[in-house]
Amino acid sequence: MSEAMTTFEDVDYSARKHYLSQTSEEKLEGIDPRLAECVRKVSGMCSDLNIQVIEGKRTEDEHKWLYEKGAARDPGHSVHLYGYAVDLGIFIGNRICLEAEVYDELVQGMIYAAQEVGIKLRWGGAPQIDDMRDTAGSFMEDLTNQYIDAQRERDRRPYVEVHHFEIGTE
Repeated sequence: MSEAMTTFEDVDYSARKHYLSQTSEEKLEGIDPRLAECVRKVSGMCSDLNIQVIEGKRTEDEHKWLYEKGAARDPGHSVHLYGYAVDLGIFIGNRICLEAEVYDELVQGMIYAAQEVGIKLRWGGAPQIDDMRDTAGSFMEDLTNQYIDAQRERDRRPYVEVHHFEIGTE
């Protein structure tokens, strides 16, 4: 569990610029504008992190290919197909960081951005929660562990995607 949670409520980041690459901006094309706004906001809030868009809207063929490779759960459905999901990566130098702990600040920032924009936010690290805005004061690790435990109780393999964010059911 992290020793301290970062909150953004008292930070005035309005003058900060977001730091997304041109490639990331291109990957936001076709994404619901509210979710894209959250990504841009979190890039400014967490300016010490190199946050980039790994995946935005995808085609059916791209999704089918990912499913065949084991990188998508459902063969015919993904909110990525409709522009309601985005996968974000944190880079250290040229290396994508895959350690879950590094994503805690990103998740907290996305929650705060979703509060500002006014959308429900689902996170792939705790997909059992339809709106992460309702988790104030929670540790991300605890929420992920609750999901993993629930999946194990059902004899299902957990599918944890700490990089995945989508608009919650409206």
